[in-house]
Amino acid sequence: EHTVNQNEGSGDWRYLGEYQLKEGDNFSLIINYSGPSQSGMVLRADAIRLTRLDDTSISEEKASQFILHPVYPNPFNATTTFHFSLPSSQDLTLSVYNLNGQLLHKQNGFFTGGTHSWQLDFSGKSSGVYFYMLASSQEVRTGKLMLVK
Repeated sequence: EHTVNQNEGSGDWRYLGEYQLKEGDNFSLIINYSGPSQSGMVLRADAIRLTRLDDTSISEEKASQFILHPVYPNPFNATTTFHFSLPSSQDLTLSVYNLNGQLLHKQNGFFTGGTHSWQLDFSGKSSGVYFYMLASSQEVRTGKLMLVK
């Protein structure tokens, strides 16, 4: 259990530690309101940031199907990461299109069964909405990306 006084270093992210969660584990965050401050009613927990630090602990586990996990971050500034799980070794193609359907980016790769990540660098592109397609020879997953600079 951790208690944070956000009056210390106000505006900065506060590191609370690293936790190993497995599928099915529950995670709870409780914010207690302790009453009005000298400046009135204030709740200072502006945002909560959970960061996935390492995929190595799950990379050997094989998925029962092709799963595309949520792209993170999204919206993004310059780079974002695709996390996906595969039941077996496969060739994959990542394609990104603009709103007019024009192909802007394409990359191919071979991945073994398990969980992997693929980073997309859009630092040379304009802010806007883009669509992606992650495809194997048998399945396709699609979604929307938002680049904000």
